[in-house]
Amino acid sequence: MKPFLTDILKVSSCVAIIHILQTSPFPDDKTGSITTDTGSVAIGGGCKKGLPPPLIPGRKTLFLDLDETLVHSQVGAPPEHYDFTVHPLIDGQEITFYVLRRPEVEELLRAAAKSYEVVVFTAGLEEYASRVLDRLDPSGEMIAHRLYRDSCREVEGGKLVKDLAGLGRDLAKVVIVDDNPGSYTLQMENAIPVAPFVDDLSGDRELQRVMRFLEFASRFEDTREAVAFFLAGEDRRPVMSPVMSSGSGIRNEIFKFDDR
Repeated sequence: MKPFLTDILKVSSCVAIIHILQTSPFPDDKTGSITTDTGSVAIGGGCKKGLPPPLIPGRKTLFLDLDETLVHSQVGAPPEHYDFTVHPLIDGQEITFYVLRRPEVEELLRAAAKSYEVVVFTAGLEEYASRVLDRLDPSGEMIAHRLYRDSCREVEGGKLVKDLAGLGRDLAKVVIVDDNPGSYTLQMENAIPVAPFVDDLSGDRELQRVMRFLEFASRFEDTREAVAFFLAGEDRRPVMSPVMSSGSGIRNEIFKFDDR
């Protein structure tokens, strides 16, 4: 569960809060496991949406989660630290969200946009998330596409998963960065996990780590190989990706990674 929604998502005697919960911009998508096929299914008034062809053929695609990956948001009383507010109208009620940028989020977006097709893929409602993204990328030059809750896939128990298959991208050329392992259960070999961000403005270095990965992945044709090598290097133990080809010229290299 998203930390900043603890108050709003708990059972409450307040009828107004319960009403907001029914259309909360953030689902409780932090729990459970998924075993299902990868076909396209309808969810909650929408269906999975594909992406248009990439503007630059052959470019790798970076899928970025939004909440607790790029920003932290919360409702209620203003927190001690926040960068801006957004005021989406949800189910006829205006809700104020206090949004804190994760350290180096702008640097990540600028660096990634130079070499990757950047897609923000969030399980949040468009009414909320679009306003946050407008503040992170006001010119629209860094984020190529935005995918919201209606592009997620609903599975057993009402959980939402970000199924990268069927979005019109070669899975050998995509990576997803997300703080929620449940979001990428269907394509774990494409995922770079990050720690959830709440308010650590001095010690959080996760986006620096993501930028190191993006540079590292440029050496690979298959991003799944890059993910396997990178995570193995962080863990200081060898691992073999199931997609690695026997002819990989990078297989025998020794890579060094900074301690986290």
